[in-house]
Amino acid sequence: MTFLHPEFLYLMLPPVFILFYFILTQKEPTAALFESRVYERLRVNEKRLSLRQRNMIYLLAFILLIVAMAQPAIEEATVRVKAPDPELTVAIDISASMQTDDLYPSRLDVARAKLLQLIDRAQAERIGVLAFGKDVYVISPPSGDKAALRQMIEAFEPDAYAEKGTDIMALLAAANSAMHSAPRKNLLLLTDGGDRRDVSEAEAYAKANGIRLFILGTATPEGGPLILDGRPVMQEGKPVETALNPSLRALAASTGGLYLSAAIGASDVSALMAELRTRAAGGADGIKEVKRYGQLFILPLGFALFLILVANASMSKRERVAVPPVVLLGLLLFGGGAPLHSEPFDYELLQEAKTHYERGDFPRAARAFYRYAKHKDNAPEALYDSAHALYRAGKYEAAAALWGRIRTKDRLLQFKTAHNLGNAHAMIGGIEHLQA
Repeated sequence: MTFLHPEFLYLMLPPVFILFYFILTQKEPTAALFESRVYERLRVNEKRLSLRQRNMIYLLAFILLIVAMAQPAIEEATVRVKAPDPELTVAIDISASMQTDDLYPSRLDVARAKLLQLIDRAQAERIGVLAFGKDVYVISPPSGDKAALRQMIEAFEPDAYAEKGTDIMALLAAANSAMHSAPRKNLLLLTDGGDRRDVSEAEAYAKANGIRLFILGTATPEGGPLILDGRPVMQEGKPVETALNPSLRALAASTGGLYLSAAIGASDVSALMAELRTRAAGGADGIKEVKRYGQLFILPLGFALFLILVANASMSKRERVAVPPVVLLGLLLFGGGAPLHSEPFDYELLQEAKTHYERGDFPRAARAFYRYAKHKDNAPEALYDSAHALYRAGKYEAAAALWGRIRTKDRLLQFKTAHNLGNAHAMIGGIEHLQA
């Protein structure tokens, strides 16, 4: 047997013992007026528990209630379930230094090619893409749709946003906000590192917020002349040189991530994806074991309520009782008429939904996601997945109606919902739908 919440035992039991120590060591008020032998003779001999005995019963009842709150349970089985699909946010540097041609044809072109290679090698991963220089821009929210990701990246024109300087701190703040609900905050940087050699502030921020940095260096240590508008930038008659920031390797290592230099071919991207999958929740195979428990809290809870009934029923008729025992007995037996039932296992519901989706059975996947959402008090993420499955099944009106019901404070989920809602209205057709 184990306790699922043992903190109740060591946080609540000591104060209860201290409280009842003072209660049990107190004498009855009238006992202080007489000697013990005289008091025993003067007491009315009633067939009831003494105050001390009742307090002992109350102490035992309190202990049992605390044990019930700690949730005693026995392990019934170990279930192998598919871990949630890992999310990876990729940030591509579009600052002016990325126009340098020490990597052919330019650092930016190499970074974009590496990003497309990464998308091609993604399996269950959901990839979100940011672009950054001095400011941060969202190219795509996390998505597993490879075709849509490629289309957004190929359509993005970095020349329109290129700025001097690379503000990694602004990127980390934006990425942390975008990944706040992700189980693991994995951030991949495709960058030359900018000109700032001191990365201690970025390192401290990443550690404080649990961001693991994976960095693909898209520059050479030797560097090359800084290019702006197709021409080298000159300073005092000499071209300005820009090279790979040597601090990037230490920055990635300090956050528990990985640094790789851009290589010819796709060996660097393959190594990066293998490392990410190894560190994912379910390991490289995406499967993790979850223990399933049988709950035993009803036993100490029921016994505690029985003891409270016994202690209250033993009171003298001359004593006023705040809650009549018959009321407590009615609450215990009938409990407001709410039937006990076995709740569905969350992982099994989610696994069922994902299995149907992966097999292409989108209508059944939509129903399974919806059941999971209802079980989770209309969880917006599950409603979003249900609507997405309806969309894939060609039920655009139902998908639009479900996306329209989503209410969340998650700004990233708001963006994805609005984006997909617009797509659904567009598939339905008619300008009036787009204005809805």
